[in-house]
Amino acid sequence: MESIDFKSPPVKSASPVFRWRILVVDDEAGMLESLRMLLTQMGYEVTTAQDGGAATEELRRSDYDVVITDLMMAGTTGYDILEFVRAEQLNIPVLVVTGLGTVDAAVKALKQGAYDYVLKPFQLESIRSCVRRAIEKRQLELIQRLQNQRLSAVASTLNLDEIFQIIVNQSREFVEFGSAALV
Repeated sequence: MESIDFKSPPVKSASPVFRWRILVVDDEAGMLESLRMLLTQMGYEVTTAQDGGAATEELRRSDYDVVITDLMMAGTTGYDILEFVRAEQLNIPVLVVTGLGTVDAAVKALKQGAYDYVLKPFQLESIRSCVRRAIEKRQLELIQRLQNQRLSAVASTLNLDEIFQIIVNQSREFVEFGSAALV
């Protein structure tokens, strides 16, 4: 059984020791560089890919906390990246940034699992806000995963009678009764 440290959760922060990792995918070099600079200034570790094929290879190689992708690119599209993330069960938010301003494109991206959708040209604050929300989502998911691991570790060390006794004791204390029983 894997050892779990109950004192320090694997919560990522913007500290110098750890930085959230973001993969940015866009076939427009100017947009790619603008997003890289903005996100780096925000304190994130940023990797870029100029096409969807390079992005999927990068996702196979390394772990990322968020993916930001253009929707329409030659070859592998943002839709393909969404499908790859879903198929590989990467469980990371994917933000779609695109010049396609149609409701159909937005709905299709969201149905394929996009976390959010930002239209080009975008305001810097809208992309900042969207990325912050995606990072918060990722952080909450990591905290939940850790709590589930801790719960599994604790539950695996107790037998059923001990678990029931803990439930009875906690319930008794919660409702402030002198005694309680589980029937």
